[in-house]
Amino acid sequence: MSILKTEDEFDRLQDAWTALVERSGCTIFQTFEWQRAWWKYFGKGRRLNIIVIEREGRVIGIAPMIRERVGFFGIKIMSALKFAGSDISDYIDVIAEPDDLPEILKYLVEYIKSTEKTWDFFEMRDVSERYQTRDLLRRYLEEAGLKVFTYKGNVCPEVQLPATWENFLLHISGNVRYQLKKKSDRLKKAFPVELELIKDGDDAVENAVREFASIHGARWEGLGYKNAFKDANHLAFHVEVAQMFARRGWLRMFFLKVGRSRVAVNFDFNFHDRIYFYQGNANGSEEVMKYSPGFLLRCAAIEEGIAEGMKTYDMLRGDEIYKTNDFKCVPVGNWQIRAVPEGKLKQLKFHLFILYELLGRGTKRLVREYQDMRRYSMDKNPSVVSVLTYSGRRILDLLKDGRYFLSRFLWRGKRESH
Repeated sequence: MSILKTEDEFDRLQDAWTALVERSGCTIFQTFEWQRAWWKYFGKGRRLNIIVIEREGRVIGIAPMIRERVGFFGIKIMSALKFAGSDISDYIDVIAEPDDLPEILKYLVEYIKSTEKTWDFFEMRDVSERYQTRDLLRRYLEEAGLKVFTYKGNVCPEVQLPATWENFLLHISGNVRYQLKKKSDRLKKAFPVELELIKDGDDAVENAVREFASIHGARWEGLGYKNAFKDANHLAFHVEVAQMFARRGWLRMFFLKVGRSRVAVNFDFNFHDRIYFYQGNANGSEEVMKYSPGFLLRCAAIEEGIAEGMKTYDMLRGDEIYKTNDFKCVPVGNWQIRAVPEGKLKQLKFHLFILYELLGRGTKRLVREYQDMRRYSMDKNPSVVSVLTYSGRRILDLLKDGRYFLSRFLWRGKRESH
């Protein structure tokens, strides 16, 4: 086992990293391209800590980790050992072939345990319950004598894709099928409509990402919220990632052009038989938006993906109603795993940090729910009864999640039973 701490070492690992990704069946967020760009644009103030495990001269496991300082109200008083890519990556995991995963996780826990005096808590966010990592890592950490806290955070709705578009239409509800045909026919009757797909060429990709950022940002600003793409670093990251993915054949950026304007965009990645719906949005005149161009474009992207042989449409983090309802998606949970060493001071600081984080997370959740409600109201023109039903369900979900969060982090910290 070796620990890489410099960018030169990171770069020299590229070929072995890429070969392991191809053997491992991991997600697109574990690719060298994504992780290297994340470090380039978001690594400031953090330290690399990439764990590499080899067998007979061949890399069999990689855990791309970092160290960073965290704390309260801008005062950084704690050291955290975390996985790279947190926050902006929808899935976090180690990179290993399935048969080697238990061994790799044991090496990881061995390192975590041996360095516990140098950090205050270990964190791994957005670990999908589709993989073994969640249960194995939690067990190994507990066996090593660390206090482990787990929390089910985000969900990633997904739908399995049949062999043909016709079969997919049979999968969705009759009402959604009717709405798709009606809105598509009426939009095409009212305006010239064109579907554009951009998936290669550095200049074309850069222009497409900037157009995506413009549509996405205008939509959110139109709802009265912050446009993340006004951050030059955030935009540059997505441009570079899209260009690298395009060279590997993974990028699928769809635009729906109505008249002379692009009014909807899907920023998708095709990787290992899975379509990752990374982001999408629509912004147009009231006359155009009543035909739900974002929904129509998602359907077109799925149809194209089925034709390419994709097996899963993964809508990634978030349980927005358009994700869970339109295509009968199944929500798959993402989990957060944290471990704290023995010692009253470290555990006290950790619990204070959790309380502080809970306040921030609760505020963000309320804002997100309000945003989702506004988008639902604008896109679907629901009845008063539908709005009240939807709002009531979301409020109950919030209360349930809050109670669960408190019980997991502040009181029990026990393993889940499955």
